[in-house]
Amino acid sequence: MEAGELSAMLHTYLAGQLPEYMVPATYVRLERMPLTPNGKLDRRALPEPERDAYARRGYEEPQGETESKLAKIWENLLGIPQVGRHDNFFELGGHSLLVMQLMVEVQRSFGINISLRDVFISPTLAELAAALKRGDLAIRHQNLIPIRPAGTETPLFIVHALGGGVDYVADLAPFIDVNIPIYGLQATGFAPGEEPLKTIEEMAELYVDGIRQVQPHGPYRVAGWSAGGTIAYAMARRLIEMGGKVGFVGLLDTVCYERTTMDAESGRTKDFDANFELIEVLLIVDLDKKDLLDKKDLDDVIQMAKIYDFETLIERSGHIVDKLAKEYPSVDILDVSAWRRILKIRHATRNALLNYSLVGLSMPVWLFEAKESVPPSGPAWRRLLGDDIQVVPVQGTHHTLTAGLENLRCLGAAITGALAKNSVQIVSSAALDSLTTSVAEV
Repeated sequence: MEAGELSAMLHTYLAGQLPEYMVPATYVRLERMPLTPNGKLDRRALPEPERDAYARRGYEEPQGETESKLAKIWENLLGIPQVGRHDNFFELGGHSLLVMQLMVEVQRSFGINISLRDVFISPTLAELAAALKRGDLAIRHQNLIPIRPAGTETPLFIVHALGGGVDYVADLAPFIDVNIPIYGLQATGFAPGEEPLKTIEEMAELYVDGIRQVQPHGPYRVAGWSAGGTIAYAMARRLIEMGGKVGFVGLLDTVCYERTTMDAESGRTKDFDANFELIEVLLIVDLDKKDLLDKKDLDDVIQMAKIYDFETLIERSGHIVDKLAKEYPSVDILDVSAWRRILKIRHATRNALLNYSLVGLSMPVWLFEAKESVPPSGPAWRRLLGDDIQVVPVQGTHHTLTAGLENLRCLGAAITGALAKNSVQIVSSAALDSLTTSVAEV
């Protein structure tokens, strides 16, 4: 067996055992690990991966102009010397951030807009090139991403968090019952020229339309982490209003704020300011990854943000972007327009949450509450829903419950258990009542 085929076999096996971000893109066989004089791993002495170290399915040269041009784009984005026509974008180390830059490059080279959904559906070079040539990519429901579409049970639709992406859904999927098909719902606004949706109601309407293309009739299962939980709840409300049946609503540490808390948020800027959004993201990163950035890094960005426009700020923050890339691969590849789109989605989703009023539903709702979150997310939901909220404690903080092998395993098992218990509980249009409160999330 050739080394490249062995890499592909290892990749396929590990992809079934680990979340996407933990699956290696390359595999190098060593007789022994290089060590420093102190007995620690000498990373600098590790060999560069050879061409056959990448997970691939037997190399076959790209055919025709479209495949050849697309292969060059992949090679530049993925840092791979040679891409074959049967190679899989995600198996070679691709992920949603790289897809954002792939969108830009494909539009620039072919004049065609693609989406993350297109790459999920056509992940090999030959398949994506064929789709480009057919010109059938600009279809409806680009928000609906088939993470794991196969399965015998009712699908679970999981909504994006504040940042709009569904990487966390792909990471979580291997830890949820394999018989349950899983779809992610990605925010609008990632494609060049595309504007984010402005209200939770717009998001719920669009996403409900999308899931009904996959599953025309209920009972429906919806869930979401953080902001995604609020959107999933709004989707359940919309489905019930339409006469549909909802079998499961899962809130992954979604925080429900009451009016007094909302008043404190009212001073937040409503207009999009890319510099402000970038600083806020860096502050959250610093909170979660305390060793990644230092105080000087943050102070530098804050001071530069007062002076420079966004493009210059990104240019002068190159050393900070390099540090971020150690924890968040490929952020250093994103161009300024991609950065701006990501931050704009975050801003729009946040504003939508601040302006949304949540209606109480007399139906069982599951809250998966992060044990280390301060304050806990459960009390406000209990005041809203009373006995209809079921709280399940899971590992981690608000920002880490979907990261790390142990946290993902715990959360996946909790969701699987809740779905099994809740499989016979269905609600209909009689579930709406008049209780309202304002809601937002962090």
